Amino acid sequence: MPYAYVYAPVSGSISGLDYYCTCAGGSGIHYLCLANCNCFQSCNGWSSPVDIRTSGSTPRIFLYRSSGILSVRTCLNFSCCNGSTDDYGRVVIVELFAQYNARCPIGAVKFGHVGSPKVEHGKVYNLAPGVSLEIGIVLPSSSRTCYTGPHVHMERIGGETIAPGCCGPVTEGTTPIYRWYYQCV
Repeated sequence: MPYAYVYAPVSGSISGLDYYCTCAGGSGIHYLCLANCNCFQSCNGWSSPVDIRTSGSTPRIFLYRSSGILSVRTCLNFSCCNGSTDDYGRVVIVELFAQYNARCPIGAVKFGHVGSPKVEHGKVYNLAPGVSLEIGIVLPSSSRTCYTGPHVHMERIGGETIAPGCCGPVTEGTTPIYRWYYQCV
């Protein structure tokens, strides 16, 4: 029974891991954790948030996955930034499958604060070997309290987190963030 992996969608550093990190040169503790440091454990089945801060640019966000993930189904909604119905509140949920045409579910990963989404709601994408799927773009800095600067917010259903620790560097497409152990019958 194999593992399936999702790798860093952008290059940068870990600025949030389960709870939010205080990194040298960073913006300090995330505003939602000032009063309650247990705010990001699990919500509606989603767990293990990871934030990857970019270097201030607005790079494209890709789904990089191991070869065992052959298809995905994408869902778009607004559940970041207190449900704000703009790019800062947009999430793209990517359900992962070990077979083509969305068969043999593995788990799911959520990308938050996605600008200019490149995927469609409810669509199944059969993925060619070694080809990544473009999700959208990282948003620029904003004066919003719910957005702490250019970063990708990620969460998972199932599996486990294997991302580097707080402030650790990540490389787009090669640093593993999450993994799932799966079996198809």
